[in-house]
Amino acid sequence: MHLLFLQLPIPSLQFGITRENVPLASAKLASYISSRFRDIKISLMDRTLQDTLSDEGMIEAILKHDPDVIGFTSYLWNIERSLFIAGKIKSLNPQIITIFGGPEITNDNEWILNNPAVDLAVMGEGEIALEEIIGKLLCNDRDYFEAAQYKVRKGMLELNYLHDLSMISSPYLNSILERRYDDCMYLETQRGCRFNCSYCEYSHFSGKIRFFPKKEVEMHIKKAIEKGYKELFILDPTMNARSDIHEFLEVIALSNQGILELYGELIAELLDNKQVDLLAKANFKELEIGLQTINKNSLKAICRSFNKRKFLDGVFKLKEAGIRAKIDIIIGLPEDDLSSFKETCNFIYKNDIFDDIQLFILSVLPGTRLRREAGKSGISFQDKPPYYVIETDRFSRRDMEKAIHVAEDLFEMDLITLSDPVFPVSEVFSERKYISHFRADCSILKVEIPDKANHFTVFVSVKSLLSGNIISVISSHFTCNPHIPLQIFFEMDSELEINEIERKLAILPFPERGFLDRDLQAIVGDNSHLYLQYKFLVYQGSPFDTDEISNLTDIAPAYMSVRDSIKSIEYHLKKTSLKKMSGLWYEPLEKFEDSFSYMLESLYETTLSLDISLDFKDCIWQMEWNNIRETEYIYQPVFINQCHKE
Repeated sequence: MHLLFLQLPIPSLQFGITRENVPLASAKLASYISSRFRDIKISLMDRTLQDTLSDEGMIEAILKHDPDVIGFTSYLWNIERSLFIAGKIKSLNPQIITIFGGPEITNDNEWILNNPAVDLAVMGEGEIALEEIIGKLLCNDRDYFEAAQYKVRKGMLELNYLHDLSMISSPYLNSILERRYDDCMYLETQRGCRFNCSYCEYSHFSGKIRFFPKKEVEMHIKKAIEKGYKELFILDPTMNARSDIHEFLEVIALSNQGILELYGELIAELLDNKQVDLLAKANFKELEIGLQTINKNSLKAICRSFNKRKFLDGVFKLKEAGIRAKIDIIIGLPEDDLSSFKETCNFIYKNDIFDDIQLFILSVLPGTRLRREAGKSGISFQDKPPYYVIETDRFSRRDMEKAIHVAEDLFEMDLITLSDPVFPVSEVFSERKYISHFRADCSILKVEIPDKANHFTVFVSVKSLLSGNIISVISSHFTCNPHIPLQIFFEMDSELEINEIERKLAILPFPERGFLDRDLQAIVGDNSHLYLQYKFLVYQGSPFDTDEISNLTDIAPAYMSVRDSIKSIEYHLKKTSLKKMSGLWYEPLEKFEDSFSYMLESLYETTLSLDISLDFKDCIWQMEWNNIRETEYIYQPVFINQCHKE
């Protein structure tokens, strides 16, 4: 038997590796199952593949592994894509058994449990349940299999927990989980939570609080330093809620010796002087603190406590010790409204207790008491992930939008941002090239490219709008890759009337709204289509004049590409002695204003946001400029080598 684990990443509007997609849960299950069964093959999907490939590329990669059983780790950001891929896999090979686990598997999440792509589902911690499933499958116990399916369909799943966590050997220590392109090691030191917040499912599904051996914490720190990690993130939901917190922090401090930067989450009210001293000694750089709200009625409704004096005292202690405080707040809680949300924001701001703010829209998660009682608070919410609150009896849709702007204005930061797709490139990871863009002849009805990436761009002539075949390109993409964002750059290399372009774009098809649309609904509105975006690409010397380019932006964003080398800029680049480096992102070079100033004067006088792309041999220097007329140029340059040349 071959058991393959898969954990798909958070979808993105940018091409590239998702560095945070560390399959720790899958790796722990693989580690445990391998210790219980010596005669089966257990694999984790290659992280580069699962983070980079398109839907059809992922399906092909899975089938090449020839698994008998596939375990999907399902979170709200990847469950729909996981179900799609599982369904395609089973249509191609019905003998493959699919097992779904993770936070999305709850008794009340019927749209997942009733999906035909799900053979078996595991709720809560997976070690004992998966061990039983594998044992029965090895014995070919079809009666058990059918009974288990029945339990899944009828919501009769049972929770089982390992009481002794030392039975799980660490996937970091036994090299099941190797460092790849990530600089952070994620460490689970306990399971269970002493709190019972109504919007969180963790305490219900995790059983009583249990701890991993402290010796293992020491060994992880040693391993992280040995392997070159820069950071260690402790995943415990409330790190300092444990009774042995002082001893625990002393172990970390002695093991780390200030080498790794540490991060975690804790309760500010529980902090004392000794804890803070030990946190600083252990080299904690930032700690996440869940304030959520100061509204007493709301706190009561969500089963949370709050002591203002102790909270402020704890945060001040951290700041005095040089540890950053990241404060969490939530929009849309029951009994909360715009006025009381403003009070929470003002409390944070006036007391100057934040180094960073993390703003969340309330998710009405399956399996939570909040979901069961949503009707009592007049809460309406999305029926698919991320399950955001749409409105409550006290918080209207309009007020929720206002709340985002209130927080952003007060704290002078973009708390929820929509990243704009930039010109993509083809990058080489693990000696494979992942194609993220393609210049298409739209007489081709299907774009067939191996290893298509998790974000895709097609460059086409604007004339293609007249041919109608662009519809086939869009349709074929989303038939095979419904969860892969597609952006189309129409190259404005010939004159067309703006109204003709607008008429043609209006009839092009849009895919169904997906996770990204719902996740960013508060920013982009109810009718957004982030999985398909149109953009216009205007070259230097374009037949379009300034007014026509401005009119284009009423339809879709317009970008400008300067293809011709400009000598002084080329000279400046050479002066910087750029060295070829491997990898994707690099820090921007400094002091580019002078080098680009004369070029800006020669460009169209416009307030457009322009993308300037300069080609120099085998690299592209790309800069995004916001508002050309401003005296202070805001730019985000990215140096990329190994670019795919058309």
